[in-house]
Amino acid sequence: VPDAWIQEVFEACKAAPQHRYLFLTKNPMRYYRMAKAGILPKEDNFWYGSTATTNHEILWCAKDYNTFASIEPIMEHIRCNDANRANGFMKWFIVGAETGNRKNKVIPQKSWIDELAKYAADSAVPIFMKESLRSMMGSDFRQEFPWEG
Repeated sequence: VPDAWIQEVFEACKAAPQHRYLFLTKNPMRYYRMAKAGILPKEDNFWYGSTATTNHEILWCAKDYNTFASIEPIMEHIRCNDANRANGFMKWFIVGAETGNRKNKVIPQKSWIDELAKYAADSAVPIFMKESLRSMMGSDFRQEFPWEG
């Protein structure tokens, strides 16, 4: 997708500022390039997310932007010292389990989610657990939003 098309989407979103926009990518270096070029908007209602399912994927966040990590589906124990990866600028975590009936489906351990939730709480960062975790988490299930606080 050309940057110009993405910029058109940003302009359309700016024309309706009463909404909150969540942008999610598996290519976080694009955010970096666009920010460096000065074409990534810094709107209060724009949220830029990166997807990571393992410890080997890059998450993007920057001080001047609303950024979040989408860890879904969580495919391994995420080392919490790496979950933020950007000096405390991550403002939200979303985490969920793999759904469906894939042959080698990964079933997360509750300890993986507990550790992420503790890290989020200790960092004063909201965490949103997807419905796929509700039965596993029981009374520890949380669905927090950064704009509700």
